[in-house]
Amino acid sequence: MRITRRFTRREVLGTAAAAGATYAAGRYLGAPLKGLVEAGPPPPAPTSIAAAGVLDLPSLCVNCHSYCAITGRVVNGRLWRVLANPDSGAMDGKVCVRAHFASQMLYDPTRLRRPLRRTNPEKGMGVDPRWVEVSWDEALDAIAAELRTLREAGEPHALTILRGRYDQAMSDLGYVRFARAFGTPNTISHGTICAEADKLGMYLATGIHEYWPVDVANANYLLLFGTSITEANRPVPKRVRAWGHPRRGRPTRAKVVSVTPRLDRTAARADEWLPINPGTDGALALAMAHVILTEGLWDREFVGDFAATASSTRFAPGVEMPEDAFRERWTAGLVRWWNLVLKDFTPERAAGITGIPAATIERIAREFAVTKPAIAFLGRGVGTHTNASYSAYAIFCLNGLAGSIDVPGGVVFAEPLPAKLREPPAEVLDAVAEQGLRQPPVDYRGTRLFPMAKDVTNRVAESIVRGEPYPIKAVIHFFGNFAYSNPDCRLWREALSKVRFMVHITTVLSDSRRPRAAGSSSARVC
Repeated sequence: MRITRRFTRREVLGTAAAAGATYAAGRYLGAPLKGLVEAGPPPPAPTSIAAAGVLDLPSLCVNCHSYCAITGRVVNGRLWRVLANPDSGAMDGKVCVRAHFASQMLYDPTRLRRPLRRTNPEKGMGVDPRWVEVSWDEALDAIAAELRTLREAGEPHALTILRGRYDQAMSDLGYVRFARAFGTPNTISHGTICAEADKLGMYLATGIHEYWPVDVANANYLLLFGTSITEANRPVPKRVRAWGHPRRGRPTRAKVVSVTPRLDRTAARADEWLPINPGTDGALALAMAHVILTEGLWDREFVGDFAATASSTRFAPGVEMPEDAFRERWTAGLVRWWNLVLKDFTPERAAGITGIPAATIERIAREFAVTKPAIAFLGRGVGTHTNASYSAYAIFCLNGLAGSIDVPGGVVFAEPLPAKLREPPAEVLDAVAEQGLRQPPVDYRGTRLFPMAKDVTNRVAESIVRGEPYPIKAVIHFFGNFAYSNPDCRLWREALSKVRFMVHITTVLSDSRRPRAAGSSSARVC
């Protein structure tokens, strides 16, 4: 097929915006804007904002986990535009394209405005649930009655709460505190198909289970594993704007090395692209650590150095090192890591795994170690493989070897809030809740099967189908679509069909409740 028409840049961007709006239609706005929900299109731009009835309402964008501070400009009672909140220093006065979909989400003609109740008891793929509108009181009463039944039977753990997109208030109240007070250990996030492995990698290294707090703007060397910071690395507005500063906004131009199988937008703009074999990022990080140690390039102020009494003062390939030969400062277990893994993980070995030449691995390792400050960090390209947690751990540890922890241009941890501001009062638990919380979670996190995991999302469907470790009788699912977005959709369809009672809290019909779609066969009340 031959295309003869030329497209303008404006037309291309317009098409992309339309596609993005379709993706974002199932999201929602923060509390200060939720009163502006009359159906219909947003108003046209006023000829004179000063003369119109204009009100700027602060809120949060929830189209990704950054929760950027925004301001909704309301003209004559209707949302007209979304702007960056001028009081937020995290966004440099800008929002990304996702925030601009707010009015389309708010005034989407397909947005659900009232609860729907299933009237068809038959379940299965291709079965019309025959939704009927009900009042809010009727819907809430039905939900309360089902939950009361579980409590009275001493089975609060038979409730599972599935979490998709959320804001902090919904998470804290509906996902954590409600679940504990009710008595179920089964709070299941979408984390393992999102960034759970990234966070677990840093947790294994530091004990902090969070997104990596990297200072991109002040780094002199960016080693990017499977992440495109000019497209989708959150916080998106901050990352996109931070890209330009180390590249052109200062006298020292940072070097960017993109490690990814696909030539994405960031790789195309990087100084060097390493087209690594998929799922082998951890091998590259281990070989880089090997080079840094064998060539004595580690940061001694952060890592430490050999003891004065050590018989050998170098890491020799293939040779174990006595643990008491090295005096660590801000690290722990470096020599044990060397003896168990790094001593044998040469660039030549990694080259056969990653597809990257050994000479290139050695050169990148040297550049990363001697350029201060340098950052190695990752994105979804690493975090969705079966070895993702350990790969994330190896990549994070490169920052420690380079001394890029708690320094400008490195990994910079924020000071936590005082406990009295961070932690709300403890939940009041009765005997039923305490008994339910003692049951193993349905995803087996924290057990012998998954001792370090915080979420094992896809294990839930398998457990429900098998009835292990106990039957799940009710599901509350908010702002997610597990019957579509998770691997093995057929297993999720089967699992949701087995649930006696399901509540789906969302703004548009989705695959988890749409007629003739997978999960709709299990939905009862929304």
